[in-house]
Amino acid sequence: MLRRFWRWLKKFFQGLFGKKPAPTTVTEPPRVEPQFTDADYERFFFQLLAEVNEESWSQGQVNGFLDRNNIKVADLVIWLRGFGERLLASPAENEELARRLMRLRGFGELGDVGYELGVRLLERRGFNREDVKHAKEGEEKNHNINSEFNINWAESWLNLGNEQFKVADFIAAMASYDRAIEAKSDNHEAWYNRGLALGNLGKYEEAIASYDKAVKIKPDLHEAWHNRGNALGNLGKDEEAIASFDQALEIKADDYEAWFNRGVALDNLGKYEEAILSFDKVLEINPDDHEAWFNQGVALFYLGKHEEAIASFDKVLEINPDDHEAWFNRGVALKNLEKHEEAIASYDQAVKINSDYYEAWDNRGVALGNLGKY
Repeated sequence: MLRRFWRWLKKFFQGLFGKKPAPTTVTEPPRVEPQFTDADYERFFFQLLAEVNEESWSQGQVNGFLDRNNIKVADLVIWLRGFGERLLASPAENEELARRLMRLRGFGELGDVGYELGVRLLERRGFNREDVKHAKEGEEKNHNINSEFNINWAESWLNLGNEQFKVADFIAAMASYDRAIEAKSDNHEAWYNRGLALGNLGKYEEAIASYDKAVKIKPDLHEAWHNRGNALGNLGKDEEAIASFDQALEIKADDYEAWFNRGVALDNLGKYEEAILSFDKVLEINPDDHEAWFNQGVALFYLGKHEEAIASFDKVLEINPDDHEAWFNRGVALKNLEKHEEAIASYDQAVKINSDYYEAWDNRGVALGNLGKY
């Protein structure tokens, strides 16, 4: 019996972020004070501002946040002064940001600088300073989602979510993407990345809902269509998965991973001829894709085309000679052609690479029996 090893979706939810480097053991170096860029300070500050405004953080919680991130208050104050000057020079209104900044009052020097900046921003809008000082907190709750503040706010949460995703903290990343979406509901990147995080948590139905939001906002986002197909495949909805892959390929015809995953879905449905055509597309674009050669070989085997299947497994082994599964499946195809000596030679290669490969030992024994070598 042919062992069907679909090495399925190797880059399953990798669309945006790339590969994570493997961990290594190193001797801990001497402590070096981190050097933050303006973008780093902006991200930290907006996160801090959100917690103070929405979670009512205390001074102790603020200090804890700064300590955890190795941020010196003096350095953050210097950055905030420069950031404030850029805000004051901007024609944008920033009224909501101003009110949030004012809620920093009472948090030491950082709070004083933030409060003063908030007052100045509101004064520029024509508010009287005394009226501003006595304004009730929370008086304005509605956000203008088109304001510069909310765009910056959304971008900061999106960037934070991406950093959390890169270290596989998918729950935290999803929460950050939710905050980005609260600030800017038509943020297709946040919806897409939220889908990736949910997929990595195994929440495929919710991931699909996020991808649906992303493609509703940006219909030509082929990565969302592709990963939507992956999620549907994981739910066993292969017909729907193929429709999603088709959408991705309509936008980006040379997405060989989408062609590959489409082929796997077709194979799951027993549509081997169509699956082979998809794997052929992969190999037109990327001739060294040994996974595509392997899956093509399996599909050919199930169509009874054993000679062609062997040729595909041979291509796998040209690229990756240590693929014990390819050696094994090559042996099964040879057995079906009653080439038992050659089949045994293939099984020998498989168990040479993986000595615990019991299917190969078992099939080797059957082949020897067929030759009368009891």
